[in-house]
Amino acid sequence: MATKWTHDDYVKFVHDETEGFEVVGMYVNNSTKVEMRHIGCGRCFSVRPADFKRRKSCSPCNIKRKFTTSEYKVQVAEKTDNAFEILGEYVRDSDKILTKHKVCGFEWGISPTHLKGGKGCPKCSGRVRKDTEYFRQEVFEIVGDEFEVRSEYKSAQEKVAFFHNSDVCGGTVFKMTPDSFLQGSRCTTCADIARSGKNHWNYNPNLTEEERQRRDMFNGEIRKWRDQIYARDDYTCQLCEEKGGKLNAHHLNSWDKHPDDRFELSNGITLCESCHKNFHGVYGYGSNTAEQFVEYATR
Repeated sequence: MATKWTHDDYVKFVHDETEGFEVVGMYVNNSTKVEMRHIGCGRCFSVRPADFKRRKSCSPCNIKRKFTTSEYKVQVAEKTDNAFEILGEYVRDSDKILTKHKVCGFEWGISPTHLKGGKGCPKCSGRVRKDTEYFRQEVFEIVGDEFEVRSEYKSAQEKVAFFHNSDVCGGTVFKMTPDSFLQGSRCTTCADIARSGKNHWNYNPNLTEEERQRRDMFNGEIRKWRDQIYARDDYTCQLCEEKGGKLNAHHLNSWDKHPDDRFELSNGITLCESCHKNFHGVYGYGSNTAEQFVEYATR
């Protein structure tokens, strides 16, 4: 059976089997750290006696010397012909540091091990992996603060939300793929405005405003007004009470004689196609009034 070491046994071992070391603390057992002193470097360190018996060396002396940030900057400048600027602080070779490529201005995190090993700028080599901040910077470089990225970037083909800071569209939020935006597509509302009215290829300058409104009766505001009338009346004819089917939004005071009431919800009522046709069969088209409708509904 092996004899258990005492403190004196450990001190004798250090004296006889090593050079330049002395025991400073109290030996307890092979697994409990004891403080040692390396006479060569003058530093004290704690070590498990079992490890020291095997290595017989100074722990602080075995640790690779750590660079300061200034020393690392000098080393990078020498190895890369001063092509990179170190923006962060050096911790260790495996920790990424914010670095700037002076040629293109791109900033990214790279470990000293990779930079000293010859890895260059990911943007210049086409290896950059985009994230939201990188895409925002791309957009800003192209259009300044006219457009703002409002949602997270996921891929070149997955739509993100943009805000257009413009008086033309009144500040529109729209969605578009990053690729489309970078290739020149912009605000969808402004594009619609640019193709509307006098800018439309089919614009007829000879029409009066009244004729233009009549032609456009089933577009734009009239369509919104009609849908709101249907929803308010639960998509039910207010005369025969048939729900669904082919519906019409009837102007109580007619479109032609009451232009100020054209888009008032109180001036509309939901009728089925049959009831609507029957009403106009009695009172004709044009110059109709709300009083006529009340008369028709109560007869």
